[in-house]
Amino acid sequence: MSTIDTSRLTRWYNAQARFYSKRRDSFDGGHVDWVAGRLDGDRDLRILDAACGTGLFTIGLARRSPRWHVEGVDLAEGMLDVGRRHASERKLANAVFSAGDVERLSLEDASVDAVVAAGMLPNLNDPGPALAEFRRVLRPDAPIFVVEIDREALSTGDRLSFRAMVWGYRVVSTLLPRYKFARGWSLERSTIDPARLETILPEAGFRPGTVHRADKHLIVEAFNPS
Repeated sequence: MSTIDTSRLTRWYNAQARFYSKRRDSFDGGHVDWVAGRLDGDRDLRILDAACGTGLFTIGLARRSPRWHVEGVDLAEGMLDVGRRHASERKLANAVFSAGDVERLSLEDASVDAVVAAGMLPNLNDPGPALAEFRRVLRPDAPIFVVEIDREALSTGDRLSFRAMVWGYRVVSTLLPRYKFARGWSLERSTIDPARLETILPEAGFRPGTVHRADKHLIVEAFNPS
């Protein structure tokens, strides 16, 4: 498997930020609904949306309860700017976006009530440092939700769309090498094997919870040990 160049990957996301949200963000999606349903809407919660992109979960969760303060963190400023616009248009004072690295979060120990990491794992060379950071900032017994595209649920049309996206990346990165963040990028490289996804959190020391499928996404819930 090829190594990802994080700085070039960030540059790639910044370049497509204006279009990314239109393709990907469904704030009323079943995967967002399911995660929201696992949280207490009557409590004040601080939620971290790690590697938030344009704010699918940051916006999606902030809309569901005014008592939730949702913080989206990402390296790509272009993506964050789109997320901020989403929040401003919807007058969501409880959704904030800031630049940051999931492997070195500027958050206090045990200060977060829930972490959502959606579409993050395929963009990391090693998930270990990020998962260790999530354990550090989560309160004891607080949940983490890892959300990834369910490769097994993709239709023929979905797969064709993915391959078109990969083809576009290859063309752009050949013409403009500054965007070439990895060799051999593919549908398999941009998703994660379901069996592997279910083992990653226990291996990092999290207590396993529920595994759920919704909107062609696989959601793995786990908890920070006491």
